[in-house]
Amino acid sequence: MRLPSVSTAGLELRRFRRNRLTRVALAALVLLPLLYSGLYLWSFWDPYARLSRVPVALVVEDKPAQAGEGTNGAAGQTVHAGADLAAELKRRKVFDWRTVDAREAREGVRSGRYYLALTIPSDFSARIASPSRDGAPAAAQLRLQLNDANNY
Repeated sequence: MRLPSVSTAGLELRRFRRNRLTRVALAALVLLPLLYSGLYLWSFWDPYARLSRVPVALVVEDKPAQAGEGTNGAAGQTVHAGADLAAELKRRKVFDWRTVDAREAREGVRSGRYYLALTIPSDFSARIASPSRDGAPAAAQLRLQLNDANNY
């Protein structure tokens, strides 16, 4: 005993096989979503693997500072915290760090040449070397500049 719905479906499938345009349309209906999903997965597969290719402006305005007095009254050490931070960032190669001045960083972020700009301010080392026993220590800060038009 044959079910009418099954035999009707069989007739429709045979009709699809006969017409070439229908086969192409079915193939497109199957392949286009596969193509889009494959491209989507490929583009987001490992986003952190290519961060070293992202150009980032690094502005180092920091000036070395003295880190207070030594234990016997002698002058303390010179702190180069900004230069040390910049060297460490470049050594790690997380981004494609490019050392530029503030004007070029600002224009580069605005034009999209740099994804972002990280500025190490001129008082960075002085704030890190600020005394903890004679006065209140000051927190060292970094400035980050982004262009929302270049962002997701």
